Amino acid sequence: MTPDAGAKARFLADPLRFDEMVPPPEWIAEGWRDECFRDAIVYVLARSVSKVGTFGLAGNWLQLVAQALSRPDAQDLYARIRDESERLEMEWRPLFETAFPDCPLPPSLDSDVVLADLRAMVDEGAGLGFEPLLKTLLALPVAERELDPSHPDSLISRAKEKKRAVMLSILEDARRGLRK
Repeated sequence: MTPDAGAKARFLADPLRFDEMVPPPEWIAEGWRDECFRDAIVYVLARSVSKVGTFGLAGNWLQLVAQALSRPDAQDLYARIRDESERLEMEWRPLFETAFPDCPLPPSLDSDVVLADLRAMVDEGAGLGFEPLLKTLLALPVAERELDPSHPDSLISRAKEKKRAVMLSILEDARRGLRK
């Protein structure tokens, strides 16, 4: 379908409501330079990740922007989705990497986020949600170190120091599970 003369202007003015045709990459690239346009697309992508941990609610916007963005723009998009969605990157990063295969991404912040939450739980003795979060830790590269009782700042050492017997037992079970 060939766009009429006003289609591009209508798309750039309101990209999320534009349903006349699939916009060409050059329109998206042009729109991306406008802060309002960019914010609208970031919102729809970050909201989808926030709600379901994937881009499933964002229509085909990830594929559309993947055809149009430069590497620096894709890296900025990644950082904004990470920061605005408040979800672990492990949930959605593989989909982003598939859409932007040649775009180097920053290291994941998942380990920092999960460890900070687990450490706070141990420090405060707040056990609600501890086991699911520990299960998430087991999927991260820092799990072995954090479950090593010889490491002075590990979660196990911290639980011993704070006398959190139930948490310590759960952590030790997880450690045994790692060695299997």
